[in-house]
Amino acid sequence: AFQRGGLLDENHMLTNDPRRSDWRSVVRDRVPEVLAFDSLVADQSAISEVLNVAYCVHEITAERIETILDVFDRAVVAAGQAK
Repeated sequence: AFQRGGLLDENHMLTNDPRRSDWRSVVRDRVPEVLAFDSLVADQSAISEVLNVAYCVHEITAERIETILDVFDRAVVAAGQAK
């Protein structure tokens, strides 16, 4: 469906960012049975998330941000002391 819908290049790679492309219309038109188990809604749809990963779209989260920033802070301090 993606190949016939023009969403993949000759190497079977996504041609456009799935957050901005019209892949949902292709799926609705060519594989309507998918709608029985996937909403195709961004950040809720399993297909949407897999396409984001396939296109290498990475997200950041605020979850555990304090811990993450502490790790960075310690690394910066350690790098400064190593000089």
